[in-house]
Amino acid sequence: MQDIDLIMENDKNQENSMGNGYLEGLETLLEFVDYLGLPTKPYQVLQQWLRVEIQRIKDGKAQSRYEAEQLQLYADGKVSGKEPSRWMSPIWDKLKDFENQHAEGMQKRARGQGRKWYCLPRKQTSPGGQGHTSKYYFECFEVNQQGAEDTASHQRTKDEIVYILDTQVIPAWWARKLFKTSYKLAGWRKWLFLGYYFLNLIIIALTLASAYFSSMYLSHNALEIIKWLLPTSVIAFFGWWTIKPIIQLADWRIIMAPSTFFALKEDNAQLELATASDHHSSAKKEIRLVRYSAQCPKCTGKILLRDGGKQFPNRLVGRCEESPSEHVYSFDRILQRGKALV
Repeated sequence: MQDIDLIMENDKNQENSMGNGYLEGLETLLEFVDYLGLPTKPYQVLQQWLRVEIQRIKDGKAQSRYEAEQLQLYADGKVSGKEPSRWMSPIWDKLKDFENQHAEGMQKRARGQGRKWYCLPRKQTSPGGQGHTSKYYFECFEVNQQGAEDTASHQRTKDEIVYILDTQVIPAWWARKLFKTSYKLAGWRKWLFLGYYFLNLIIIALTLASAYFSSMYLSHNALEIIKWLLPTSVIAFFGWWTIKPIIQLADWRIIMAPSTFFALKEDNAQLELATASDHHSSAKKEIRLVRYSAQCPKCTGKILLRDGGKQFPNRLVGRCEESPSEHVYSFDRILQRGKALV
């Protein structure tokens, strides 16, 4: 086993990254990971890794690349009998998608805090052969300042919050092939997804039509009427339950995603019909599986979107995790802002 002391390698762009806010980029990433508060192993490893690298930079040391063995030591406090590369493999499978899932929300949060730099985890794949292992490091990027002027010019009141897209949610296993590109449905994938609901609608309509015409031949016997009415009602109920989310999505543009759409470990996800970010007009739409959140100005808790229910019908509202009944805010999908409702 190699010496557990840190193996330092100077990055090709070390001078540029260090001079352009590498430390700030690390702190931006750590603050965002802390904000997410995800208790899973990959994010815990990322937190510990960031804290080690931040401390090294503060101590005046160079930007470094880490082996899986070192990251295991930082995260678990020891190197177990399991081969470090095998230990790191499922962790990196999650972290390699960090940019697709979180970069948009992290940059918006960074802009709101006046930060100019952020970092992302990266992997340098091993060339193979004995003594060669993969290395892990952080790459520094400049925060996209698009929209920063609008944010600065808007005077936010003490009862107003700003939402961020903190993550693009992992779909359920059956939908992962469709949501293959950045957790969005566009092009043929979108139409295939909608085609499933159109097909359901046709089947339900034909079934109910068939039930209606068959009712014309029923006698006035109560038992026969019940036998006809019961399955027809069940079909109508489940039919409406199936197609209701898509009807609401077309009407409201954002809804709480049905639990069958996202993985069991996910929660509070939204299904959003948004204008494609890479299209010059507003005609092209894409369906996204997302989660919006904000920081509560009253208690610094995390605000997540919920269905408004009877109190706020036909809308989504933000409720603080610490005080969901008292710290309640509106949600404007376009402006991504909210005002106190209670």
